[in-house]
Amino acid sequence: MQKGICAIDFGTSNTVMAYVNNGEVALARLEQNNNVIPSTVFYGVEGETAFGREAIELFKEGEEGRFMRSLKRILGTRLMGQGTSVNGRQKKYEAIIADFLRNTKKGVERTMGTEFDRVVMGRPVFFQDNDEETDQRAQDELERIAKSIGFKEVSFQFEPIAASFAHEQELQKEALALVVDIGGGTSDFTVMRLSKEKSKQMDRRGDVLANTGTRIGGNDFDKTFCLSSFMQNFGFGQTYGDKNLPLPNLLFYTMSEWSEIHTLYNRQVMEQAKGFQREVKQKEPFGRFVELLEEESGHKVLDHVEQAKIALSDVAQTDVLFDFLSHPFEAAVTREELNNRVTEHVDKIITCSQKCVATAGITPADLDLIILTGGTTENPYLRRRVIETYPNATLSENGKLASVATGLGFDAMRRYA
Repeated sequence: MQKGICAIDFGTSNTVMAYVNNGEVALARLEQNNNVIPSTVFYGVEGETAFGREAIELFKEGEEGRFMRSLKRILGTRLMGQGTSVNGRQKKYEAIIADFLRNTKKGVERTMGTEFDRVVMGRPVFFQDNDEETDQRAQDELERIAKSIGFKEVSFQFEPIAASFAHEQELQKEALALVVDIGGGTSDFTVMRLSKEKSKQMDRRGDVLANTGTRIGGNDFDKTFCLSSFMQNFGFGQTYGDKNLPLPNLLFYTMSEWSEIHTLYNRQVMEQAKGFQREVKQKEPFGRFVELLEEESGHKVLDHVEQAKIALSDVAQTDVLFDFLSHPFEAAVTREELNNRVTEHVDKIITCSQKCVATAGITPADLDLIILTGGTTENPYLRRRVIETYPNATLSENGKLASVATGLGFDAMRRYA
């Protein structure tokens, strides 16, 4: 089998793979003829494993097993060392991420008849904010995983820089660009000089004027929206016992975080929750929370919340029916409500972008181009705030989900071809 060069944008929500073929960069077909595969895994109780859209469908259909997503957010954290219980057996997170990436790699290799042994992996500017040790540990973990699935050479490139590589192929003249890359787990920014001529250079360090990043992304929008607009229907804010003590916030915060829900599925949490259930004043709302624990169906709540968030990109109001519960309920939410809930996150994202521009030693008026990439930039409120902050720059939004992988492919070609 011939050897090949590839690039992987392993994202919190989605993953994209590019490859180099005869001096050109192309996107790989990963699942159902799509260039994008959701970063999800489903381990069935009978031993079967599914990935991407198939994993999501099995979970939604109520197939018995363990569903996992947002695995990238675990890199570098204490959870990586702890592992998790998968259908009664302990499994390391490195092995889970390796299962997903191996499936992605092997599927493309079978289709193309090529063994990919060199890869450029995308990475956020910071896996974790203000923690260099944890940040380096996260990259080391990802490199170890990549080598465990068969890559002999592994390089890394910042995701916003990769996105700029993809967009500069279309430029007619040199441009000073700000890349705004908002994914599921992080927001990353790069100020960089771009042009077709520069794209041919091996060393681009002189063209990168500044990088900044923060660990805020679409998952944080989901979490905040879930807590503020939906979790009261599961007992959030209620009290229990004669002293009217508040139910622990941690239970609801954890149930609203994609990457941590599974940590609630254990005997200790269940016993604690049933103790609260006996003493809460209003039985039905917290009873729903206990049901989520019993059925291990917390991800279904966040799926409903995420779909509501996406719907509000197109409509002013939407109704969300939680009909998978034994005591179902319907909640009406509005775009204005969502915008108000996530304003703090958007403020921090805009501030981080402004820091990048200032660090580059330029003003917003100096920018020629704003490159939006990452699924969260579809949010109308966030998009509007970016445009208001940089009104003089041209906006480029081509290939929001695939531009990072394409740019990583160009970087792989420069490094390895």
